[in-house]
Amino acid sequence: MFTYGSLLGLAERYNGTVILSSGHYDYLARIFNLSKFYFVDDNACLNKDIFSIWERWPSRFDANVQNKLSQFLKDLQNNVTIKLITTESQKNKMFKINFDKNYHYPIVKIFHFLQSWRYFENTELRSVFRFQTWIDSSVQIILQQRTKEILLEKRFPTFLSTFSSNLTTSSENSFKSHFISFEKRKFIHLTDKKIIEVVYIGVHIRRRDMTNPNEIRRGYLSAPKEYIDRAIQLFESEFLKWGNDEFKKLTDRNNWVDKTLVFIVSSDDVQWASQNVKSSYPIIYTHELRSRTFNLTSTEEINLMKKFASQKLSMGVNMFDTAVDLAILSACQHVIMTVGTFGWWAGFLSGGTVVYYKNYPSPNTEIGSGFLAEDYYPPNWISMT
Repeated sequence: MFTYGSLLGLAERYNGTVILSSGHYDYLARIFNLSKFYFVDDNACLNKDIFSIWERWPSRFDANVQNKLSQFLKDLQNNVTIKLITTESQKNKMFKINFDKNYHYPIVKIFHFLQSWRYFENTELRSVFRFQTWIDSSVQIILQQRTKEILLEKRFPTFLSTFSSNLTTSSENSFKSHFISFEKRKFIHLTDKKIIEVVYIGVHIRRRDMTNPNEIRRGYLSAPKEYIDRAIQLFESEFLKWGNDEFKKLTDRNNWVDKTLVFIVSSDDVQWASQNVKSSYPIIYTHELRSRTFNLTSTEEINLMKKFASQKLSMGVNMFDTAVDLAILSACQHVIMTVGTFGWWAGFLSGGTVVYYKNYPSPNTEIGSGFLAEDYYPPNWISMT
């Protein structure tokens, strides 16, 4: 996602076209409705003139990439002899570029990770990385149904205890008159004199590979429990004060707004997360949401959820879980990330407040020496230790 997003940002800036390998395209296109792309077979560029630009650092902005690209385009327009790298054996071969309408335009290949928001700061990537309809619609249904359960429990806690984990049709019908609206990332419930908003906070915890001794020596590390505690407490204490003004239009001065937080956790180490992620507010896990069944009455929703279930077989479990977890976290209002690009993109796509672990990576290491926090994390994100 970083590679495609950064290439798209550069292509829009320099009036170019993004070329994806078939493998990269196939993976992204199964998850997202990509609208700005051009892809070729992996071997299609073998006989083309390729100008290569190497990024100097893995997780910081490299102005040298843009400078070399600008110079390359200027050389093309001036019709000068330039050096193009195609294969190792042709590294020093000189090519003559004829810049005219009949010439097949050369290809610029940029290595490697391009993991900086600065490459695409003027590109609206949230509209580019739109989830496939079956993912987006299914996640909305899942969160909507789970929200109904949460709000029903908040209003009728003793009443709900008589129900099983799945709401019955009768209980849903009795609830419908109180559930006034649902939009993506907005869950609002109206009682007689009170509006309740459910605020979802996505939490992504990456641990398994980050705790490997070899990876630790390289500079990778996992976020400790204390950081997660502090990030959760931040939302519990500060963010509950937000939002009253936006609900004034829904009610008069005699009504008041209440918020309830719900933390949705995705992790590659669920056992560790279940033992260490604590809050006085509800905590649910993405693997639970993926496997939940609900009593739906709408034919459209029933068909969507059938397709949702069938995609696990066609995509494979790993890709399915990855896609759905990213969509769920992205649908949250705000995100707590620990380390890694998965949590980064969940936070970015959510469009809300994002909290990240400040001490990543370890300084004076292979990874740490190529990392610059202000290039990797957008300036409005919140760092915590």
